[in-house]
Amino acid sequence: SDPEKDERAWQITLSYNNKTYLEHYLKHFPTGAHTQEAKERLEKKKRTGKIIMTCAIIYFIAQIIFSVIINLANL
Repeated sequence: SDPEKDERAWQITLSYNNKTYLEHYLKHFPTGAHTQEAKERLEKKKRTGKIIMTCAIIYFIAQIIFSVIINLANL
């Protein structure tokens, strides 16, 4: 039945716990029992991804600045 499929799909989604499975669950069960939680988890993953990317960019820029400072100090 549909509730059983919904629950099985949700358990699989939880086991993989990634953006693709959350999106798949929401696509196939837009009014499912776990729709709200899936949306919240997906949004959190998107925010976390943005934070990680921002940190990586800041780290990269800091490395460049550090190299420039070291090179200037050796002139």
